[in-house]
Amino acid sequence: MKNFLATIMTVIAFFASSAQRNYLVNETKHELIMSIGNPITHIAKKSCGKFYLTTNNGKIERLGDGCQYLIYPERIGLAKILIHNKLGKVIEEKNYHVRDIRFEVYIPGIEKNIDNVEKLSNSIGFQLRSDDLVCWDIPVGIKYDLIIIENNKTPYIISDQDEFNDEMRTKFLALKSGEIIVFNNIKLNIGEKVFDVPEIVLNVI
Repeated sequence: MKNFLATIMTVIAFFASSAQRNYLVNETKHELIMSIGNPITHIAKKSCGKFYLTTNNGKIERLGDGCQYLIYPERIGLAKILIHNKLGKVIEEKNYHVRDIRFEVYIPGIEKNIDNVEKLSNSIGFQLRSDDLVCWDIPVGIKYDLIIIENNKTPYIISDQDEFNDEMRTKFLALKSGEIIVFNNIKLNIGEKVFDVPEIVLNVI
């Protein structure tokens, strides 16, 4: 009988403890990406308004009065996220690994050597590929300078473009073998963060 009661008390104690637990859920992975807003959800048995989060790496922004946050890590390594009650007492903590974002900027269907200028002219322009941003609701933009080096002519330059426009498409159609297209000063905007992208050089064959 004593063993039975002891078991019952242990089970009750376990559920009582579990009922007080708070959890953090990174909505994409178990890692955080440096410098951009990583979505974090605080799951609590009580109202999320009774708690707040802090970190030792970067800043945390609460989205409205709910349970969702954005964390912006500033350093590669570890980020500790702490859950506090209204009195400031730390009741839970969780460590995340912080790393740089992995991405690729490319023109779909276009290789380094171009044998079909019409295909380039009809292209939708630059696209971003990144597994780190899957399912993220975050604004993304790409700007660049375009230089076309034509045979025995002054280079043709258009600056600070964000997509292929009609002028550029007409120029692409007029390209001839031996001419070179250079996209440089490429800037990738993810949220409020700007990333430099290596220049892309295409050869018309």
